[in-house]
Amino acid sequence: MEGILTGLISSHKALQTDYHAVGFINPEIWGNSCRALDAAEKNLPEMTRILRAGANIEDWQKHQGRADQ
Repeated sequence: MEGILTGLISSHKALQTDYHAVGFINPEIWGNSCRALDAAEKNLPEMTRILRAGANIEDWQKHQGRADQ
């Protein structure tokens, strides 16, 4: 999952660079995009941890946190 998120961040950064190169910038969207990318990069480990925990929730609910009986 982390690889997918890292790929999305990298791709979005590349799009930003392309848009900047051709002068296609809406300041409000550009600022929001930069802040979102920064937050995604800073919080990537935590987002990955939460997604992994969510993937295991069914097993936890089935056993309600107890070992198999």
